[in-house]
Amino acid sequence: AEAEAAHAAANEQTASQDDSAEREALIAQLQADKRAAVEAEDFEKAEEIKLEIKKLEAGGALPKAAAPTVDLELVKRLEAEKAAAVEAEDFERAEELKIELAKAKSPV
Repeated sequence: AEAEAAHAAANEQTASQDDSAEREALIAQLQADKRAAVEAEDFEKAEEIKLEIKKLEAGGALPKAAAPTVDLELVKRLEAEKAAAVEAEDFERAEELKIELAKAKSPV
């Protein structure tokens, strides 16, 4: 019985370490998402993410599924392409890129 109790305690500690690593990774991803939201001037989204980070830092429950993420590289590339299109006065392309950017910035 003592061996079973020790095994259960060891499993709990391992699960706790896994949760801690998962929590840290999720917080790091949310911080990146928050920066992307600020860059996109989506301050409402940035505020929501900030509150989620605070909950996790305070030891709140981890979400069942990982939070959706934004592909920051894609967003940066599209923003650069849009800026180039505006510079070239290709406003039709700039509008297309604006729509693509909106899709890229909203997590799936």
